[in-house]
Amino acid sequence: MLAPAPPPSKRTRLWVVAAAALRLAACGSPKDAWVGGRIQDPCGGSWPVCNSVVGCPLDSTSFAEGKLPATTGYLVRTPGPATVTIHLFLDSVTSAGNQTILTWYETGCTSRFQTEATGSVFVGEAQNLGEFARSQQLAGAGDHLIQIQSDATASYSIKVDVTPVQ
Repeated sequence: MLAPAPPPSKRTRLWVVAAAALRLAACGSPKDAWVGGRIQDPCGGSWPVCNSVVGCPLDSTSFAEGKLPATTGYLVRTPGPATVTIHLFLDSVTSAGNQTILTWYETGCTSRFQTEATGSVFVGEAQNLGEFARSQQLAGAGDHLIQIQSDATASYSIKVDVTPVQ
C-alpha cells in the first residue's frame, strides 16, 4: 500500500489559485472585457441636471445598464473643455429599430449636440466593433446631460470617457 501524498506546500497552493484566476480572466465574456474593471452604478439616485432628474452620474470608473427602446439620460461632469465619448455595449438584440439619437448638452443646457444613427448602423457597429461609440467636444466645466433615445430592442451597458482638451 502506498503512503498518502504529503499536503501541497503553501507555494503550490498559491500557484494553483493564481493559475485558476488567470484562466477565469482569460475566459471572461466580451462584456467583461468591455467593462474593464469599472463598477456598475445601479442608477437609483436622483441627480438634477438641465431641468430634469437622472438616475446616476457616469465617469471613467463606472458603467450603467438599461433596456431599449427608451429615452434615458445620464449626468457627466467635465473639469473644463473636454471630449465626452459615449460607449454602448448591446446584449440580447431582438430589433435594430429605425433610429438611435445621442444628445450631449452643455452645462445649463445652453446648447446641445446630436448624433443620429439608423438602427442598422447602431446595431451593426455594436456587433461588428464590440460597441457603438460617439464623441462630442463640450466647452463648459460642470454637469452635462447626456441622453440616449432609441427604438431598438436590446439590453445595453453604457460607459463614458471624459478627455480634457488642452
